[in-house]
Parts: sequence; structure tokens; C-alpha cells
Amino acid sequence: MGIFVDRFGCRREGGPRDRLGGDLTFIRDRLGYIRSMGFDTIYLTPIFRAASYHRYDVIDYFNVDDDLGGNKAFKELLRSAHNLGIKLILDLPIHHTGSEHPAFKAALNGDPEYSRWYYIYDGDYEKFMDVKRMPKLNMKFAGEWVKGIVLHWALMGVDAFRIDVGAGIPPWFLWDLRNFINKPLIAEVWGGDPFLWRNAVDGVMNYQVWEPLIKFLHGEVSAEDFAQVLKRQLNVLPKHFLINSWLFVDTHDTPRAITMLDGDIEKFKAALVFIYTWIGTPMLYYGDEIMLEGGPDPDNRRCMDWKRVNDSNTLHEFIRRLSELTLTPRYVTANSSELIYYDNRFEIRLSNELRKYSGGILSGDYFIIKSR
Repeated sequence: MGIFVDRFGCRREGGPRDRLGGDLTFIRDRLGYIRSMGFDTIYLTPIFRAASYHRYDVIDYFNVDDDLGGNKAFKELLRSAHNLGIKLILDLPIHHTGSEHPAFKAALNGDPEYSRWYYIYDGDYEKFMDVKRMPKLNMKFAGEWVKGIVLHWALMGVDAFRIDVGAGIPPWFLWDLRNFINKPLIAEVWGGDPFLWRNAVDGVMNYQVWEPLIKFLHGEVSAEDFAQVLKRQLNVLPKHFLINSWLFVDTHDTPRAITMLDGDIEKFKAALVFIYTWIGTPMLYYGDEIMLEGGPDPDNRRCMDWKRVNDSNTLHEFIRRLSELTLTPRYVTANSSELIYYDNRFEIRLSNELRKYSGGILSGDYFIIKSR
């Protein structure tokens, strides 16, 4: 389960870019809730001391933000999670630091060592998405320091790391980091072919599959075109890389899936079926289980609505049942508006036209899972 830390347990009201009080103690107190849906891992957005509510502009990589409970709260969360058999993945914004980070301030002041850590020239510097508070790191010179950061958290017991803006970090460095740390690395790769990262990291956030999934269910991509994307990944990506790559219906960087699918619960359930039955690791973003709505950033980071958790139309049981399935699809094809894939035990059919499937292990208006 992916958790946007500040918004999982909001304690105060405010604007969409304010800190609303979510913290690590609240997450620790909800570990039983998380485990009850079959989740065995939680992925946290950045927890380090930072300037913003999202904390991707880090000021101090070696300490947990005090607003989240500090280092003590993190250690308690980690210990409690491991006691319940839940692993913990930290989000690492190492493509860039925050502009308030001491190293960047020293670089701007002309420090010869730290100046090499960044791409500073002609009175300006390279940034993430041209955001001034996110100066880009030069891994050729800052790489050893970054490895020290990751080692610090690995020794504390963190199980794996998600590399923010992984597509913007040289693959040679990610390969070196993975071999140094000996813990799984999952790279965020937008708009690129995961093939380029197949030897550098253990897997990617599989945006190459996410986009056609949503467009297929929305009727914007044909079943055949979607099948071609899946066939290519089967043919060119190592099996272990595919298995480790994350499949999702939405993230903190995309609009909410239920919103993109115009509130159609049955299509939303079909999307969930796909991420649990295709080759990969399903990652649900907090609130998917209650079909939390939201448009583009920052609207996709709304407070978790805990009042809706006990509603009759939540998807807790549906998600739990999906989590019990184990598939390794080997074949994929398309038939009219249907995407069909299967292994030796199960067959899955997804449609972007209303079919009202019935029977099988699970079925709905746009999907069916059945034994072969």
C-alpha cells in the first residue's frame, strides 16, 4: 500500500498544499487495518526533514521530519510493521535536494566541493521540472554521499527503496547503488521504456502499462493495442524485473482512477483485477479501497476519509480476495473489446464494453476471473 504520509491521518484543516498533520504514529495505529486487506508492504512518501508538505524538497536526509513524529516515531512504526509481517519501503528523492539543503547553500556560495554536487552555471542551475526549490544532483560527485544516506536507513531496517525521478538518474549509478546496498530498488520511470533500467534496478513503477490500462477501460485504446504493450514487455523484460515492477491504478502523481473512469465502480474494479493478476507487484494508493476521488496534483492527495471505511460499498473484501490469487500469465491476446490473458490455472478477461460477466472466481460488468 502506498501512503502519502501527511494525508493518511489528517489532524487539521487547511489548503491542498498545507501540512495537515498526518504522521507516522497514525500509520502505526492503522497497521492492522492495512494488513486486513492482504497488504504485506507499505510504501511511504518522503519522511525526511523538508520544506514542503510533500517533502520531496529535502533539507536533512538523516532525520525524520519532526512534524511526522521524528526518528522515534519512525523506529516504532518500523518495529510494529515488522512484527506484523509488513515490510517498509522509503521514498528517496535523490535526483535533487531541496534548495534549503546545506550542501546547495554552500554550493551557491562558491564552495568548491559542494559546487560539483550540482549543475550550476551562468548564474543558474538545473532543477527538477524547472522548480527552483529542487536543484538537481550530479551523481558523479555526490554519489558517495547518496550511498551513505541509503546505507543509514538500510542499517536501521528499511526493507527497500523507491527512487524518485529514477528516469533522471544515470543507470550506472543506480546499478552501483543497488550492488552497494544489497536491498531492492524500484525506480520511478515516467514516459520511458523500462527496458533501459532492466539491469540497473530490481523493477520500475510500470507507467508504461498504467497509461494504456486506464485508456483501455476508458475506451481510448483498443484491446489489441493494449495487448501489444503487454506482449512487448513479456518479450523484452526479464521475468524477475517484471515481477518486481509495480502495477497501480493511480499514484500521488496521477489523478485518482475512480475520477479518470468517471466514477464507474465496475471499471475501477476491472482496473484492480488487472494489477492483481498481471505480472508485477500490485501497489494500491491509500484511499483506493474507498474509491477516494481526486483530480491532478494536488487534488489527488486528499485526506483519507476514515468515515467512509465502514460504508457498505467499499472494496476492502474485493481487494482481500484479489490478494489471495497467484498468477503468472504467459499468454495474452485480444478479441474485439476484450483483453484476454492466462496461465495454466486461471484466465482473465477484461472488456471496455459492458458485458455483465457472471460466474467464475470473481466477475463483474467488465471483468471475469475463471479457472482453466
